[in-house]
Amino acid sequence: MISAGQISILVSQLSICATLLCIMPKVVSTRTAGCTEICEDLDPASVNCRNRWLLNVQGACKTSTSLDLRDGSLSVLGPGCFRGYGHLGILSLVHSIISNISRGTFQDCDSLTKLYLQNNLLETLEDGVFQGAGSLESLDLSENRIVYVHPDALRDLSVLTYLNVYANRISSLSNTTFQHTPSLAYLHLSSNLLSDLPPGIFDCLTKLQFLDLKNNRLRVLDWGLFDGLHNLDELDLSGNLIISMTHFLDLPKLMKLYLYSNNLQQIGNLSVAGLDELYLGGNNWTCTCSMRPLREWIHNHQARGEANMICQRPRHLH
Repeated sequence: MISAGQISILVSQLSICATLLCIMPKVVSTRTAGCTEICEDLDPASVNCRNRWLLNVQGACKTSTSLDLRDGSLSVLGPGCFRGYGHLGILSLVHSIISNISRGTFQDCDSLTKLYLQNNLLETLEDGVFQGAGSLESLDLSENRIVYVHPDALRDLSVLTYLNVYANRISSLSNTTFQHTPSLAYLHLSSNLLSDLPPGIFDCLTKLQFLDLKNNRLRVLDWGLFDGLHNLDELDLSGNLIISMTHFLDLPKLMKLYLYSNNLQQIGNLSVAGLDELYLGGNNWTCTCSMRPLREWIHNHQARGEANMICQRPRHLH
């Protein structure tokens, strides 16, 4: 039996809920309201839905070419979520609470070129998660909680030039992770938990110009890891645990190399013709005769980069 007092409390709670619904009309009316009633039209093609507490994607905004859904309450992007958004070119979902994106979410987004998903709660990228967005050129997934990337997660992104997965929790990647992204020019993998990179992982990235691997847990670099990156001009390996690089990199266009704050003791012959800036501070150098090529390079490039080298061994050079 429910007492009169309990009924009174229940009625009171229902009244509070009704009041909340009344002060959040943009959430409960999204199925019937027009796009301009829910969001702000910046111009005929650009719509700002930022801070609108939206619980689902607004079908009324399908004619937009730019859609800003930042700081929202979206938590799951399911199949067909953006069905009919064939004109959409730029989509921002930054700083929401998205924890899952299903395959088929972007199935109609064949005009989408820029997708911003940073500062969400994503933990995995499943097979073909971005299928349908074949025109995507820029993808930002930084500052999520990603621990797993399926080998075919980037399927169909053949024109993607910029990929940022900075500050996630990725500890390993497949050697086929980037097989679908041959146009990549800028790749940010910094501040993850990578301790190893499989041979061949970068083989398809012949157009890559910038590779950021800083602040991971890399210890050993496979001799041929960077083979094929003939257009790479900047490589950041700082903040890792690398001990030695006796077989130096065959990167003909490399101009900037960051190696500071590792556990480096030795380095191979600096035979990269175009290398102009080298950052070596914060390592544990063993200064033997084999380091003579490095000494000569530093002498010839005193105005470029920052050597700041301290010989830890032999002890009399400390």
